[in-house]
Amino acid sequence: MPEGLLHRHRKATRTSGLGPRSLPKVCVTVAGPSLDRLRAAALAEIARITPAQRFLELRLDFLRPAAWRDLRGLARLVRDLRRRRCALIVTLRSIAAGGKFAGSAEEQLQILSEVAAAGSNLVDLEVESAEHLGHAAVRALRKAAPVMISFHDYRETPAGLEMALGRLHHFPADYYKLVTQSNDPLDNATVLDLLAHGRGHLVAFTMGEIGRPTRVMCLAAGSPFTYAAALRSGVPGIGQIPATLMRGLYRADRIGKRTRVFAVVGHPIGHSLSPVIHNVALADRGLDATYVACEAADFVSFWETFRSRLAGLSITMPHKEAAARAADERDPAAERAGAANTLVRRGDVWKAYNTDAIGLLRPLQKRLKLAGARVLVAGAGGAARAAVTVLGEAGCRVSIVNRTAEKAQELARELGAEVVTRESLAGTRYDAVIHTTPLGMTPNVAGCFFEPHELNTRILFETVYTPATTCLMRLAQRKGIDVISGVEMFLTQAFEQFRLWTGKKAPEKLMEDALRAALPK
Repeated sequence: MPEGLLHRHRKATRTSGLGPRSLPKVCVTVAGPSLDRLRAAALAEIARITPAQRFLELRLDFLRPAAWRDLRGLARLVRDLRRRRCALIVTLRSIAAGGKFAGSAEEQLQILSEVAAAGSNLVDLEVESAEHLGHAAVRALRKAAPVMISFHDYRETPAGLEMALGRLHHFPADYYKLVTQSNDPLDNATVLDLLAHGRGHLVAFTMGEIGRPTRVMCLAAGSPFTYAAALRSGVPGIGQIPATLMRGLYRADRIGKRTRVFAVVGHPIGHSLSPVIHNVALADRGLDATYVACEAADFVSFWETFRSRLAGLSITMPHKEAAARAADERDPAAERAGAANTLVRRGDVWKAYNTDAIGLLRPLQKRLKLAGARVLVAGAGGAARAAVTVLGEAGCRVSIVNRTAEKAQELARELGAEVVTRESLAGTRYDAVIHTTPLGMTPNVAGCFFEPHELNTRILFETVYTPATTCLMRLAQRKGIDVISGVEMFLTQAFEQFRLWTGKKAPEKLMEDALRAALPK
């Protein structure tokens, strides 16, 4: 942040007593078309949490216009919720700022002033309205209640965010809020960087699927609180995290600047249950850490912007080969496979590991003598590369089949395997078949790599773990084939990841129970 802007920020945040530790870490947004519906939504959220966690944003702009004119009713609602020991932000977002309030800025100020006087902990006034109303009006509002000046961009993260921050800091306020749409991991990093100079008074994160992890990471970067979605009667928005997960799974109430952040990166990543198992493990071992999922189409762009922010990283499709190349060092398994599913940080050095090899070998070794076994690997991506490498080292005779023959041929030449055609499968029997493609993975659960006549094997090893039973697994079971599920592989490799990151033994039963509870049925 430029020195002049930093000076203005420090001056603007000399507040009248509402400090960065005065509010809970998770604010739940609730809305409704009438005062009765809004009150019911608020009470439903209050009933789920302890008094120390009660923190709601009332989105008054979702009310019908008649409710905006009921100033006494609005004030009664605020007083009622405050008597229930609930901290409140009251927001009346204008249409011009992405909300639904169709009145003038002067009408907006009148309504906010009424609810401020009724006891709101904060009133949120967008910078567009503040600029229209002027300093005197903002000062008058701030006498009634603490004020947060906010900036939103629902389309992009614009270049030159310092200009947007300067607009906010033009008005002395108790908090500032800057939220933008994320279209690239670089957008996430750009917004999180602003928090280094926020002095605990800047709330900042990004929206959208790519921006989802910033709603957790912002707390570790210095945001005094974050926002979460209500179970019901919330505000629609892609990338929101339900309040129950924010408080429970991510333990957001405990996140601070010393909290280490672990992550999984992939494309797509919405199916991943890695946050479920690793967060319960981190909590069980009493570690000040959290684990998030990051959507990134390009690994290099993601890595350039996030390598300094993370303590450890899981990698899933399609980034395993790129991750191995990006690491400073590689363990023998990652070096031989040319693919990594785990990156471990030691100081500023990142080392790549391939715990997929362990996740593959251990379940197979329980069921099959690997030396001399005939094994077919379906796929030619990073997971297939790891499978072909480790199976070849174990003495298996490995064949590869893939829908794109050229990729299979390239992998086979590099690793000393053979390529087989789809036409040959019906007449060939294998000791084991390893399926490594995303076909059948949530949400495209109908996908199946093999036709019934092509699947001739003693053992099917399915690496997809969500859903717990794939279309391919059901096909194998109908044919009497012994099935190793992706759940077994996923857990085995995750236990080793946890040990590499933390130096502690993973709580295996706890992680397995959490995964099975979360899997689509």
